Amino acid sequence: MAGNFILLPFRESIRAGEFGYWEDSHIAVLPVLIAHENRKTRIARPSLDRIAVLAGVAKRTAAGATSSLQRSRWLTKQSIPLPGGRTRLEYRLDYTPYRERTDQGAWVRLESSLIFQGVWAVMPPSVRKLYLTLLGFSWSSHMAWVPDDGACGDDWLIAYDHEGDLERFVDARYLTPPFLNNAAGLEERTGRRAWSWLMDNGFIIANGEGTTSSPTDLYREGIIMPDVTNLKCDSVLRRLGSVEEITPTPGARSRLTNTRKRQKRAMNDMASQKSGQKQAQGRTLSAVQPDTREPEQVFEQVFEQVLDKSCTKDCAHARCLLEVPND
Repeated sequence: MAGNFILLPFRESIRAGEFGYWEDSHIAVLPVLIAHENRKTRIARPSLDRIAVLAGVAKRTAAGATSSLQRSRWLTKQSIPLPGGRTRLEYRLDYTPYRERTDQGAWVRLESSLIFQGVWAVMPPSVRKLYLTLLGFSWSSHMAWVPDDGACGDDWLIAYDHEGDLERFVDARYLTPPFLNNAAGLEERTGRRAWSWLMDNGFIIANGEGTTSSPTDLYREGIIMPDVTNLKCDSVLRRLGSVEEITPTPGARSRLTNTRKRQKRAMNDMASQKSGQKQAQGRTLSAVQPDTREPEQVFEQVFEQVLDKSCTKDCAHARCLLEVPND
């Protein structure tokens, strides 16, 4: 999807308390595919290597996740034939798109730079779940409407000013960290580590004048989710560059295939030569084995092989005039 952000169809699952049942690999891979989606054709064409690097998973895990998402009808994998007998794998996203849905609150907005700058790849699975859960319950701008204990009256909660641009705000007076951990499907210890990771890396800050080092202090006045578009991970970008650099072009791939064929033929020829040499050595060894027969027996055998049985006794053939000498 073009633009500075992507819309993920996760909010309904988050608010229904079902997000914790999502597989970690699905949460890692699906946003990467959505980030590469063409909004008109709904086709994404990233290579499997690129998906694996940007999702922070192994290539085999990425392939398994796409197949599992296809079985769940989130996408359809298509093999497109190319010239030279090659194929290209494409992914058509099958879920209902944003423009065709009337419930605009079903989406979670995620900055696409987090994916393309390698940050998404280094986020632990529990951190991804908690971060998306926070986004699912957050409000935009400096003011957020909050229901007053389920009553119909309006209660406006004003966030304090802070350095930097405010993107989202979570009213943690009602949405406490234990509640958010449960919505993300995280145990207490895992959730505590996820909160610490988000705070240490600047994804969330406490809404107040001072700073805090404990997630339990965040819900006193709210959670601020600042702009994180400037974050990037150089190690992931280097790995991504190396993967895309070694991917051969169609012409290079054809030359590489021909080279491998020539190498295979050369190896087969060498193996045949070695096999022939071994057979020749075996015949030589068997030919020089000592003959224990008497000389007369050897001469008689040779004479019988040479003598033409069809000739008469008085023929003039030189070979028939041979006689076995008498002692």
